Amino acid sequence: MTQQEIELTAEQEAVFQEIKHLLTQIRFGSLEVSVHNGQIVQVECREKRRFTKSG
Repeated sequence: MTQQEIELTAEQEAVFQEIKHLLTQIRFGSLEVSVHNGQIVQVECREKRRFTKSG
């Protein structure tokens, strides 16, 4: 299988950079990417934080 070169617009590159940034920041949770007509239209980041009960 060969990797196809894809040329991105500046806007698409910015979206991918934002997704990359979010992935480096999240420790536990999920990142949801919504696509409409082949274009990314929304990115949702959900991070879980759990606390232990002391005592």
